[in-house]
Amino acid sequence: MNRHLKILGLILLLAVIAAKPALVWAEEAAAEAGAEGGEGGGEKAPVAESKKNIIEGDPGSPSLKGPYIELKQMNVVAIYRGVPVRHMNYILVLEMPDMEEYRFVLQRIEILRSAMVEELHVIGSSQKGALLKDYDFIKDRLLKVADKTVGQGHVKSVLIKSTAGRNLPEFYTVPKK
Repeated sequence: MNRHLKILGLILLLAVIAAKPALVWAEEAAAEAGAEGGEGGGEKAPVAESKKNIIEGDPGSPSLKGPYIELKQMNVVAIYRGVPVRHMNYILVLEMPDMEEYRFVLQRIEILRSAMVEELHVIGSSQKGALLKDYDFIKDRLLKVADKTVGQGHVKSVLIKSTAGRNLPEFYTVPKK
């Protein structure tokens, strides 16, 4: 019991440490927004407040050269026969053919991200999550989801920026009765 409390305390400490840079970034972004004071110069597409939780960077960011939308981290747990067996994290980037398509997809980004997360969970529930490591398969499936969700040809390709995964230890398995 005492060991579990120590582990829980360590997890909470790591969560606080991981959240601190995000808080600093949010405070800096709020300070910059207040310093602009009104409409800024430049052609930035407006991003709704709810979409900022989904999109990693804004369209005017120097890291986004061209019509790309970088989605925030997606967490997937592969559940095979009722038991969680693998945990995966993905950061995806959507590439559009032009800025007009970029604006079109940006208006539908919440629905598209939800559909992609759902598809990743479906992929993870087959073959003990082995397909979660087949990146070409995942990109093809997610592009089909994008075509089905927002329409054919609006998303040119789905890119996987980064991924991390691990097999879950038997500690997380459900005991058999």
